[in-house]
Amino acid sequence: WGIARDPSGTEEIKKLAARFPETLHLYRGDVNDPGLGKKLLKEYAWGHIDVLINNAGILLEDSREDFEKTFLTNSIAPYFLTKD
Repeated sequence: WGIARDPSGTEEIKKLAARFPETLHLYRGDVNDPGLGKKLLKEYAWGHIDVLINNAGILLEDSREDFEKTFLTNSIAPYFLTKD
């Protein structure tokens, strides 16, 4: 299972999906969405998640706003996604 802001957005994801059509399922989601964890469990009827590899990450420019958004995406949001 994979979750991305835009699952069809990169060639690498398209290649992986073509290579593993039976086992790779891609879903749209943004780690900064505070309800993402509950939404995924409910909408896709997973019930629970045994293993979560949270590979969200961005690096924005050098303003305070950019730093705050980078820290939110890379640290705070993944923590709360896991907590859900």
